Amino acid sequence: IKIEGGSIELICPITCKPFEIPMVSKKCGHTFDKQGITTYLGGPHSRTSKDCPQTGCSKSVSISDFEIDEVMRLRCQIAMSLKRKQKTNSDSNSIDVI
Repeated sequence: IKIEGGSIELICPITCKPFEIPMVSKKCGHTFDKQGITTYLGGPHSRTSKDCPQTGCSKSVSISDFEIDEVMRLRCQIAMSLKRKQKTNSDSNSIDVI
């Protein structure tokens, strides 16, 4: 999604897919999709700490350090809504040939 002064990535750096349930680290502020970060850290009940998977981050994180990223969730909803609106507009502008 583009905003004034830059853009916001709506793709999880672990799964390389659009965020479904974005989770943000309370330690470093990096956001990952729930599925990606849970798998990376060894499952939903893992007590393992690992280095944050974001390149250049030196924080050690565990699953308990993450919470739902409500701001990113809202950004993803807005982006999906805009895509649907654009698709609807392009469909209504097409010409039917019989």
